[in-house]
Amino acid sequence: MQAQTKGKGMTSRGTDEIIFLITLFATLLGSTIKTNTLFAQTTPAGIIRHDVVWSGQINITGDVTVIDATIRVEPGSKIRFLSAGYTTFGPVLRLNSPSLLAGREATCAKLILAGTTQRPIIVETPQDMPPGAIVAGPRTCGSIIARHVIFRRLGTPTSDKRSKPSIQLQLASPDNDFWISDCRFENCGPVRGEFFGPGAGAQIEKNVFANTSGDVTLFITGTGSGIKVIAGNIADAAFRIECPQTLIVDNILVGESAAITIPAANAGAVTIARNYVHCTTGRDQGKYVLRCQTTEAVVKDNVLIGGTYVIESAPRLVKGNVLIGVAGLEATFNVPDLDVKKLKSTTMTHYLITNLAPQAVVADNLLLGPCYAAVATGKRTDSPRIEHNLFDGWNQAHRAVHFNRLTRKPSAAELNRNIIIRYKNPPLCDQARVANTLARAGKNVFADVPEVLYEKIDTITGLAPGDKRLDNFNQIGFQSPLTTQTVDSYQDRLLKRQITVDQIRDVWFVAYRLRKDAPFMQTDPIGPR
Repeated sequence: MQAQTKGKGMTSRGTDEIIFLITLFATLLGSTIKTNTLFAQTTPAGIIRHDVVWSGQINITGDVTVIDATIRVEPGSKIRFLSAGYTTFGPVLRLNSPSLLAGREATCAKLILAGTTQRPIIVETPQDMPPGAIVAGPRTCGSIIARHVIFRRLGTPTSDKRSKPSIQLQLASPDNDFWISDCRFENCGPVRGEFFGPGAGAQIEKNVFANTSGDVTLFITGTGSGIKVIAGNIADAAFRIECPQTLIVDNILVGESAAITIPAANAGAVTIARNYVHCTTGRDQGKYVLRCQTTEAVVKDNVLIGGTYVIESAPRLVKGNVLIGVAGLEATFNVPDLDVKKLKSTTMTHYLITNLAPQAVVADNLLLGPCYAAVATGKRTDSPRIEHNLFDGWNQAHRAVHFNRLTRKPSAAELNRNIIIRYKNPPLCDQARVANTLARAGKNVFADVPEVLYEKIDTITGLAPGDKRLDNFNQIGFQSPLTTQTVDSYQDRLLKRQITVDQIRDVWFVAYRLRKDAPFMQTDPIGPR
């Protein structure tokens, strides 16, 4: 009996332990099922419907579709697109949340790449394989959060100037995230975001885009009114922005295709501030540094250099910028009547600013260097105010302001309190000699320019009211005007993030600042503040 009782006791205690272990296992299993988390898989399935954590090396050998789930990638991991059987385009990691766009509640498909400075994540396609891509769309949406990630060879080139996107997202909900920070893109196609609805926004900051495939490195489009911030990036190709509610600030773009393009006329609330953009092309092929066709945009405190045009289309406010033209552009002309079919010539930047928006204000800018005209009015120009700028042609530029160079219309411009120095031709000219070209002019200062100041402008003979004319620009009393050598000496440090755009801009403005003992310090202030 005792033995039997003892045996029963042991059986009861063993049963309790088994029940406890089963309960614990069930609890852990339930937690696992609840979070739907799987760790460290080498080759993911073709369809992922539950949340998953990737760690180590993940090989994507075929298209992977993530449906209403989240992939979280651990620091130090490597994702490789291995395109066995693919000939042109590599595998695609597709984020797919169709029910979200259909108006039903859903968990948006997300890719979270959580790298660190010491342990970045690498997402790459090997050199001998067609590039892979990360895509959400068409007619779907997804989110990406990426920090401290190195992207290599994503997005298939389609020509010398075009490439498929390395990352392409459609975003339609406040729950969508498009956050890419402290990442590096090498030999990749553009990052493209398409925004719809009132909520989705983006933050793309402190990234480096190097050896970009194609001439565009960042493409933001759509009608979505969420806030988009593009800040502190370094790139060697263009930003193309077609969205409202976008802040483009503190970016550095240097390269043959370096430019900021805002082609959408209705993309309101766009600010382009404190950017450094240098189009390094050596050819006169119509390239520009900035094209902004959004009338209500603001362009201020930038340093913009080079190209056939510096600002090819300007909004209503262009203020506090340094704009610099370049010489030595190679131009090729077709001459059918000659034995030589193509004639090569050397030109320079055509215009520093052209195609001004109606009622544009161009104020407090430095307009410097070689060009055919620092400012040229265009078809949509009406009643511009050009005031408090400093024009320095460096003895290479032709004119400061050329009215009706591209059209014939009474522009009713105001031209006041500018400093205009070192131009080869009469600095102010009306190409078409149209009445009411200048509605008001005066208090401008001229030095080292031809005898005629206002050419073909019938309302002004000699000087306008309050104008001053000096024989030599040194009489004005600048600190120390600079040349393109300043660009070369500071650009390297800028690209290494040793100095800021504001600092290099200040170098120029300090150089053209009036000395305390300058003749005009005691009179009406002129030139950039």
